[in-house]
Amino acid sequence: MPKKAKKGGGKGGGKTEEEKLLYLQQRAQAEEEMAKQKEEILTQFLKDKLQREERNTAVNLMKLNEGWRSILRQTRTTELREDITVLSQTFERRLDALDSIIKVNDQIPPSQSSCRTSTCLTSCLSVLQNLEGDLQEAERQSAQVRRIHLQHLERLRAQRDKRLMFVQQQWENGLQHLSSMFSSERSV
Repeated sequence: MPKKAKKGGGKGGGKTEEEKLLYLQQRAQAEEEMAKQKEEILTQFLKDKLQREERNTAVNLMKLNEGWRSILRQTRTTELREDITVLSQTFERRLDALDSIIKVNDQIPPSQSSCRTSTCLTSCLSVLQNLEGDLQEAERQSAQVRRIHLQHLERLRAQRDKRLMFVQQQWENGLQHLSSMFSSERSV
């Protein structure tokens, strides 16, 4: 049996030129639609991803701040406890000194205006020694604070000088740049 001849010359064989053109236009339009949909989907995906990243960034920043605050609280608590200990010791020392003064005053009979007994002199000497110790401690602390203050002033002065040099250099560079621009525009 002989083979039957195929109708048409293959793909689009029976189509006219207008049908082919219409088919190509529809195909191009469909491809364009697909590209638009792809672009819209990609844009939406990127927007969603950006929103997730912004949320995650905000959450992570809150966690970081909370951790940092916790560390600062612990450090500050330790510092405050140390300050309270020092202040408590200072208070006790001053309270003891005032108690000594009160005891000396109680030992002086009302009829005597001066302290001439040996126990009274000993108490007065003890009070004076305590006061002298307090004075020396206060002078030591004052000298230390003064020294630290001067160190801070020196550091600030050095920072100021460095910043001043930087600003002056920027000024000179800007002035030189403007001068060169002015001279180049003038020559044109």
